[in-house]
Amino acid sequence: MYLITGIAKYLQIANIMALDYRESRKHLRHKIVDTFIVNRESICQIFNLSSEGIAFGCTSGSKIPNTLNVDIFNNAGLHIFNIPLEKIWLATNEGQDTSSMYEVILGAKFCEKLSRDQQAALDQILEFL
Repeated sequence: MYLITGIAKYLQIANIMALDYRESRKHLRHKIVDTFIVNRESICQIFNLSSEGIAFGCTSGSKIPNTLNVDIFNNAGLHIFNIPLEKIWLATNEGQDTSSMYEVILGAKFCEKLSRDQQAALDQILEFL
């Protein structure tokens, strides 16, 4: 019951955010499972991914800077190291009655040209979605 409430709250937030950014989307977003971001502050679950950006939820609500470097891992053994991201939007559940395990949900774009190896690994993840 609580998990469903948390998911419903996340979907409500995601739908609100989607309304704001739907017009500016140029790239197909793929829903993704069993793929995670790891950085110094936390481990986060990726919700969707495109060739230009990513949306994910973090269990730690520590301050997330406007730019950060992350590593991406999935359960198939694929990994991409040191991906530069720029935060586009951020939603928190602070002060809300929710059982969501994510304190923070955010969307980010890749803020620099990815290396050839990074781009190849990202393309490989996207190919199998």
